[in-house]
Amino acid sequence: MIIHRRKTGPVSKSDDRLTLMLLFYIAAVCGWLWEVLVYWGTSGFAGSLTELLVFYRGVLHGPWAPIYGTGGILLVLLYRAVQERKGYFFIAAMAVCMVVEYGTSWILEVFFHARWWDYSGQFLNLHGRICFVSIVGFSLIGLWAVQAVVPVCAGWIQKLTYETRKRLCLLVSLLFFLDVIVSVYKLSIS
Repeated sequence: MIIHRRKTGPVSKSDDRLTLMLLFYIAAVCGWLWEVLVYWGTSGFAGSLTELLVFYRGVLHGPWAPIYGTGGILLVLLYRAVQERKGYFFIAAMAVCMVVEYGTSWILEVFFHARWWDYSGQFLNLHGRICFVSIVGFSLIGLWAVQAVVPVCAGWIQKLTYETRKRLCLLVSLLFFLDVIVSVYKLSIS
């Protein structure tokens, strides 16, 4: 199990949900940071990284990319389900990554008439929404994350009191959903 037992007994369902929510936000922020660094690197490291961290935006205005949070949590749940059969995890992770990335691209294009990424011209791409390299890359990163990063982050989260986790989830969720509302509104009027 990825989320470890506390000294007082097994993790309750509400503890588990709070931990998963916080892991979602951690993955979303890490994904946003990854996007910033990739953008900075592909621009030849032009400009200040500090300015980029302040001004770089994806779909949302805040420092998070929910596609990474969604993919991350799905991979955590998948890893729990197939933990004994690690060989299956990578293949199933590729399927999860394909569905999340393709689905997100399609939804953004249908609802906002814009594309945030385009893999056209890349090896084995499908409508420019996904490609072989991105799927294998995200799956490898996902495998590493669920085995190495998630247990550490979940351990840190579990050290917080239940009330602290609850308040933190409430605060971050409020900020996140306000950002979603503002971002969707601005995208829909542009």
